[in-house]
Amino acid sequence: MTLGAGEPFMPAEGTAVLENLAFDLAREASELSAQLHPVVRLSVADLVRSMNCYYSNLIEGHNTHPRDIDRALAADYSSDPHRRDLQLEARAHIEVQRMIDERAGDLPRPPVARAFIEWAHREFYRRLPESLLVVVNPDTAELVPVIAWAVAYAHGCRGPARCAGVARPAVVPGQIRRGL
Repeated sequence: MTLGAGEPFMPAEGTAVLENLAFDLAREASELSAQLHPVVRLSVADLVRSMNCYYSNLIEGHNTHPRDIDRALAADYSSDPHRRDLQLEARAHIEVQRMIDERAGDLPRPPVARAFIEWAHREFYRRLPESLLVVVNPDTAELVPVIAWAVAYAHGCRGPARCAGVARPAVVPGQIRRGL
């Protein structure tokens, strides 16, 4: 299975049940948020950003401990290069999410719009260390540059069948070994 085999990650048409659930969730979250003191609301937002970062990175096979994420946010980086890179990745993730939260009204809408996705990827990738901008294909040991989804899209990549000319890793997340 290749990374592109899972594209696109969009639900099929006629998803009224999902749309209703999403609407209910957003409404209830808004109601809960309105009940919180502003200081508590900001603290919860910081905690959720950190938690989202931890689990997103864990899904990618990057085990960045919450303590290391907190240290990264305080610019207290590990002397171990691999751990430091994971901390920088976590910090990039949280910084971009914070930008999204703080500038939601100024960003392209809707969040699934190409302009928004391009902006988010550009902001994230420009914060990563060089060592995280390549992956090692486990089958060939070839170094493959990581390109943002938006860059692939701009080159005509709309799914596995149309991505032949776009440099992208043909590996499954979790099998990716990062580094130069």
